[in-house]
Order: sequence, then structure tokens, then C-alpha cells
Amino acid sequence: LRKAAEQLKAQHNIKVEQQMRSQEMLLDQEASVQRMRLQQVFFLRKALLEQQAAALASEYSQRKVQETFKKQQDELQQEFLRQQEKETKRMAEQAKRMRANAEEVSALRAKAEANAAMIRGIATSPSMVEKLAPSLVGKFAASGSFAPGSLNVPVGCAARQAALASQARAKFPAATPPGRRVGGKPRPAALAVDEEGSSDSSSSSRG
Repeated sequence: LRKAAEQLKAQHNIKVEQQMRSQEMLLDQEASVQRMRLQQVFFLRKALLEQQAAALASEYSQRKVQETFKKQQDELQQEFLRQQEKETKRMAEQAKRMRANAEEVSALRAKAEANAAMIRGIATSPSMVEKLAPSLVGKFAASGSFAPGSLNVPVGCAARQAALASQARAKFPAATPPGRRVGGKPRPAALAVDEEGSSDSSSSSRG
């Protein structure tokens, strides 16, 4: 009986040990499967997060590029507007200067024409010297041409005055129309225009 009991005990221990090993193997297998599933889920979530991060980074980069491009466009547009405003001001100032120069040229031309007309009047009318003598007294008093307070032409100047008047009439024949005879010779119209232009330029330079 004792031997039979020991044999039964040994068989029972072996059976219990086998069951424990089989259960341990099952638990190890389930743990491995569970671990593999967890790893798979982890890798899937990691890939999804990496994809989302890449999409966000790409969107950020694209937005950054768009903002930089827009900023450059705004700067270029502002620079263009500044240059356009500067060019407009420069052109306005240039037009203003041109108008001022044109007015000055017109005034000088009118003054030259008036001086030329006065010279032609003096040349054609020697009696104008006597009329202009009072205004010339102050200018020529220092040089002795006229005595202060006197309107008489000094002695010895009458012949010179007549010669100057004759030369002036020959140089500025304003009363003689173009094509008329001056001194027995025909006077071309082109010569009259040239002489008038030279008289205008000389009078303007004197003014």
C-alpha cells in the first residue's frame, strides 16, 4: 500500500507539473501575441503621427513661403510707388522750370524787341537824341559828354552825331520796306531779316 501510494503521489506530481508547464506555455504564447499586437498598434500610431507631423511641417513651410513672397511683393510695390511719386515730382519740377524759363525767354524777347524798336526809332529820327538828352545827362555826366544841368551837345560832337546817325540809318533801315532801294542798291528781304535779328541780339545783350 505504501508503494502504491508513493506511485500515485509521483504520478499526481508529474501530472500537476505537466499542467503547470502547459499553462505556462499558453500564458507565454498569449503574452507574445499581445505584445506583438501592441507593437503593431504602436508602429501604426507612430507612422500616423509622423505622417501628420510631415503634413503640418509641409503646410507650415508652404505658408511661410507664401508669407515671404507676399512680403516681397508688398515691398516691391511700395518701392515702385515711391519711385513713381519721386519721378512725378521730378517731372512736375522740370515742367515748372521749363515754364519759368519760357516766361523768362518771352520777357527777354519782348524786351529785346522793345529795345530794337527804340534803336530803330532813334536811327530813323535824329531829333530823338534831343528828346533823350535829359535822360542821358545823368549817365554821361561823369564822362564829360554832358555838363550837369545842361542839355546842349558839346562843341565838336555835332559832326560825330550826324555820322553816327547816318551809320545807324544805314544799319537799321526800319523805315525802308524789304526790297526797296537803299543807297541806290536793292535791299533783299533776307538781308533785312538778318539785320533785324542782329539788332535784336545786340539790343538783348545790352539789356
